[in-house]
Amino acid sequence: MRKKSSLFILSVIIFSILFIFNVEAKEKNINFKSITIENGLSQNSVSAIFQDSEGYMWFGTADGLNKYDGYSFESYKFDKRSKNGIAGSYIADIAEDLKGNIWIATSKGLSKIDKKNQVIKNYFYDENNLSGISHYNIWNLLIDSKGNLWIGTENGLNLYDEQKDIFIKFCNNKENENSLSDNFILSLDEDENGLIWIGTKKGLNSLNVSDKKITRYSKNSEIMPLSDDYIFNVYCDKNNIIWIATKFGGLNKLDLKKNR
Repeated sequence: MRKKSSLFILSVIIFSILFIFNVEAKEKNINFKSITIENGLSQNSVSAIFQDSEGYMWFGTADGLNKYDGYSFESYKFDKRSKNGIAGSYIADIAEDLKGNIWIATSKGLSKIDKKNQVIKNYFYDENNLSGISHYNIWNLLIDSKGNLWIGTENGLNLYDEQKDIFIKFCNNKENENSLSDNFILSLDEDENGLIWIGTKKGLNSLNVSDKKITRYSKNSEIMPLSDDYIFNVYCDKNNIIWIATKFGGLNKLDLKKNR
């Protein structure tokens, strides 16, 4: 019985070793598949990637949006002659709201794709329309935990009011400290407490949605100064750590629990 047990244990050990070596061998021989315009992609310069709630992959390029089902592409492009074209050719970001609508940030405006009815609605900048988007060049989109759509533009932050179909604006005001530190928005994210974090060319901002209070963070701040004010990207992890990618000052880690 002991001999059988020993043989069994030995065989398990050998099997485990072979399994580990097999896994390592497979990992070393990773194969990449290239998907290009020859496979149906509208342009080879891919600027945004998103997977929706149904599993479809969306790719934003320098010449249109692409929906991929794993086999073929469906393209959405800017076309003045078409009523069902998207707002612009260059795609900066893609998001999905709680109703399953796909929102697209372009260099010429904002687009919403109703997947159920296959209807596209575009929002363009109009200086005479005070309730419209604040700028045509849109850099970032965020759907927060409550389903609100936030739009980061080259000229301020916009909150979409779905009931009224208008945009509420948050902009820089030199005479008001409870305003954004800069209007050029590069990145958006939401932390575990529901604060919206806004990365700009001139500092980091947090926005309390309930009371609309804005807190600024910069390299000149007396408390928790940043290493640089040009914020490329901001990311909030599950431990309430805010990671801040800067242009000249490397990476910053803001611990909200310890306030440092």
